Amino acid sequence: MRGKMHMNTHTISGIHPSSPEALTVKSGMDASEREEVRYAGFRSRAKDAQSRGPGRGAHELHRHWVVAPVLVVALLSTSLGVHAQNIRASIVGDTVVEDDMEIVASPDGTRALPDSGAQLTSEGGQLRLEEGGAIIAGPGSVRISFGDIVASAFAGAFYAVKHGEIVTVVALDVPVILETNGRFFLIPVSMQWRGASSVPVAPTEELLQLPQRVPRDFLEEKLTAIPDALRSVEGILPSARSAPPSSIDIASSFRLPLAEKRMQEERTGALFGYLRWLVEEADVEGVSALFADPQYSESIAQSALRWRILPPLAADAADSAPIMTHLLPILLEDSTFLIVASLHPTLRSHTWTQISPSETPDAASQFRILAFPAADTLPEATPAFVVERWAEEVKGFLAATTDRPAFLTSLIRITAFALRTFDDQGYPERAQRYVQTLLSLTEPYADSLSSDDRETLDALRARDQVSIDRVSPPPPAAVEIVPSAEVSEEQIPQSHLSPEAVESETYSAMRDAGALFTVQTTIAAGAPGTATVKGILFATADGERSFDFLYNAETGDILELTMEGKTFPFDLTIGKFREWLAGGVK
Repeated sequence: MRGKMHMNTHTISGIHPSSPEALTVKSGMDASEREEVRYAGFRSRAKDAQSRGPGRGAHELHRHWVVAPVLVVALLSTSLGVHAQNIRASIVGDTVVEDDMEIVASPDGTRALPDSGAQLTSEGGQLRLEEGGAIIAGPGSVRISFGDIVASAFAGAFYAVKHGEIVTVVALDVPVILETNGRFFLIPVSMQWRGASSVPVAPTEELLQLPQRVPRDFLEEKLTAIPDALRSVEGILPSARSAPPSSIDIASSFRLPLAEKRMQEERTGALFGYLRWLVEEADVEGVSALFADPQYSESIAQSALRWRILPPLAADAADSAPIMTHLLPILLEDSTFLIVASLHPTLRSHTWTQISPSETPDAASQFRILAFPAADTLPEATPAFVVERWAEEVKGFLAATTDRPAFLTSLIRITAFALRTFDDQGYPERAQRYVQTLLSLTEPYADSLSSDDRETLDALRARDQVSIDRVSPPPPAAVEIVPSAEVSEEQIPQSHLSPEAVESETYSAMRDAGALFTVQTTIAAGAPGTATVKGILFATADGERSFDFLYNAETGDILELTMEGKTFPFDLTIGKFREWLAGGVK
C-alpha cells in the first residue's frame, strides 16, 4: 500500500506516543509532574533506553517538542522572499540519514516534522503549533491548529510557520482548508496564505487578495524534505488480517464490563484490520459483502476509530469507485472532510457524484461551491462531468439562497480570481470552460447584478470571444475540385445539438439513470448527436459493473454496448437499459 515507516515507536514512562492523552513536556516541571505527561512523537532511529550511555539519563527521556537549540525561525513574508529555517533532516531517496530528526505524531494520524526551535503541543488529540515552523502531513486526514485557526488537508503535506500572532501556511501538494469561527478559507496547491492567527478569516475577500504563488525553489526544498515516515500508515492502521472477526460471542454476558469493553475494542480493531486487507487486495466483492452485513457496517459507521482509519483507506482505494461508494459516505458526515474532499484532486470526482445539493444553504456548502474553481489548479484538470455537477449545485444554491446578489458577487469575483491563476499557469482551455460556465449560470440573474459585476462579466464575455477567435481554424487552402457522385441531403447525418450539448445531455441522462462516475469515466461527443461513453459504472443485481457504449442524445438509445470486455449485439433505449440492469446482467 505504501512504504513502511523508517522509525521505531519511542515510549516514555510506559505510555505509547500515539496515546490520545499525550501532552507536551514543559520546562519547570518537577519529577512527579513529568511522570504525568504523555509524550506524543516518533523518533528517527529510536534507541532502547537500556542502551543509553551514562550521560543519557532521565532528562534525555523527557524530551520537549521544542527542538534545541532554539534558533530564530525566519518569518515567511508574503512573497516568501526569506526562506524558513532549514529542517534538520536530510533525505537521500527514502532513507533518513540524520540521526537527530524527530517526528511528532497525534492520535488522529497527523504527523509533523518541526523546524529547529518549533514548539508543538497536543490539545484534545490534535496537534497545535505554538511557535516556529513545521511540515505537516499524513496518509489520511491531516489537521493542526494555530491560534483560532484549524488547518485541514487530505493525504498530502503543507508547511506552516507561526511567529507571535502571524501565521503563514503553504499548500505543498494538496489544497489546504482553514477554518475559524465557522468560516472557511482555501489555499490552493503551490500557494500561500499569511495572516493573524486570532482574526476570523473571510472566505471571499481574502480568497481574492491573500493567496499568492510560492517560489518554485521553496516548494522543491520543502517537498524534497518530506520523509516517507510522514505519509506512512504504520501506527495508524491496524494490522491487516484476511478474515473477519467472529460475528457472535455467546459468552459475552458472563464477562465483566471492563473485559467486555476490551473484547469489543479488540473485535473492532480486527474488523478494521480485515477491511484494510480487503482494500489493499482491491477486493471489491469482499468490501461489498462486508458492508452488506449490518453487524459489520454498523460497527464501522459507529466506531470512533473511523475518523482515523477510513481516510487512509480511502486514499488507497481512490482508483476503485465501487469501494469508495462504501467508504466515502461515512467520511462525508463530517462537514470539514466534505469540504476537503470536494476540492481534493483525488476525491473530488467521487464526492461530487455522491453528494446531493444542499436544500438548506449554509456557510460550509456555500464555501464548497465558491472555492471549487479556485481549487482546480493542478495540471490534470477537473473532469468535465464534475464541473457540470458543480454547476448544477450552483443553480440549486442560487434558487435557495436568501441573499442571491451577495452570492453572485462572490461567485463572479472568485471565478475571476481563478481565471487569473489559470492564465499564469498556462491553462487556456480550462479558463474558457469556466468563463462559459459562469456566463451561463449568471445570465438568468442579469437584472440583479451590480454594475461592477456586469462590467466583470462583459470583460469575460469579450475574453471568451477572443479565445474562440484564436482557436478558429484557418481558411482552407485552395485545392483542385474533382467532380464526384451527388450526395443527397438525406445521406448526411444531421443534428441540432452542439458537441457540448451532446455531452451535457449524455451526462444528465446517465446521472438520472443511476450511473456512478469515476476518474476513469469519459464522455466525448463523436458522430452528430452521439457521445462515446467509457468506464461508467452501473449497479446491477450482481454488483457494480463497468460499461462502454455509444449514446444517442437525441433518441435516448444506447448502441454498441460493451460490459467489461463482453459486447452485446442489441441496442436499447435508456429505459430498457435500466430494466435490463435491474433484472440481472448475463
